[in-house]
Amino acid sequence: QEYTTVSVNGLKVTFLGLVETNGKENAVIPSTHPWRVQNFTFQRAETVVSQYANVKEQVDSDLYIVLSHLGHDGYGGTLGDFQLAHQFPYFDLIIGGHSHSKIDTTVNDIPIYQAISSLNYLGKIELIVNDKKIQTIDYELIDLNQYKEFDDEIAALVDEYNDAPYLNEVIGYSHTFHSQSQVGCFYTDALRSVMNTDLTFQNTGGVRSSLDEGDIVTGEIMEIAPFNNGTVVYNMTVSEITSFLKDTGSGFYYSGMHIEQVGDEIHLLDEHGHILPAETMLTLGINDYIPAVHASHFPVEGDIQNMTSTETIIHYLENINSQVDYADCNRYFRFQ
Repeated sequence: QEYTTVSVNGLKVTFLGLVETNGKENAVIPSTHPWRVQNFTFQRAETVVSQYANVKEQVDSDLYIVLSHLGHDGYGGTLGDFQLAHQFPYFDLIIGGHSHSKIDTTVNDIPIYQAISSLNYLGKIELIVNDKKIQTIDYELIDLNQYKEFDDEIAALVDEYNDAPYLNEVIGYSHTFHSQSQVGCFYTDALRSVMNTDLTFQNTGGVRSSLDEGDIVTGEIMEIAPFNNGTVVYNMTVSEITSFLKDTGSGFYYSGMHIEQVGDEIHLLDEHGHILPAETMLTLGINDYIPAVHASHFPVEGDIQNMTSTETIIHYLENINSQVDYADCNRYFRFQ
């Protein structure tokens, strides 16, 4: 359902759900793996919100709240929470997500809140409502890393999952703390080595965690690469690869060669610093989320591998190189 109403102690609150639809070129899907939502139909928020302008009156609610996964600001002309408040001011409150931000502001007299990301914080909103209007509002961001109270039954269930033996198997060693960008170096090296390709890309959003110094356990790799994306190898020319990087403007971690931008041109350089000719054929190994999102830039068929990206990294640590040390590495490219 597009919206739902809950009643608590006689107070009726209606929630309307909105999600961004910027997941694929020339398509209307959220930012998720396109192959996993093939049986769903989505609509852009800006084209349908006006249909729900009078819901509060129709269901006789005391409060009308948007639960948004639009992001707080619609960069590039898309609809974000700030634009929603300006263009569609039907709501008493907007609770947002997607942009992983700390938001505590008011736009066009509509309070907008967001509690960052990764379950580090809990947003607590306290309202006094009179005659279907918010009289006072107070927002608190609770640091869950410092919060001491917990539910014994739920904690036991969480511990049962976290203490599963396979999650705690030591499979490698990290010689220093690695930021997410440094993990991107390790991630792409692992994929390229196991997939035996000339070049590897990894989308930044697919690297979801840093890596601590010390023993590496299986669970840490699952935190870094939690999506269980498949892997695939493509045969592509240098021209096709550079066109993909230029046309999409997306940023990637990479391994296999050096990538540089000179003016409006992108060059791929081999290990000796030589620019590869445009017609040079290369093997490109990537997780299958990337070609699913950018399908027009890839061959129709690729060589599908038998391991997910997560399994590939674990295989690399267990069978090829268990040592991770990328303290000085920064392999990231985005066409500017």
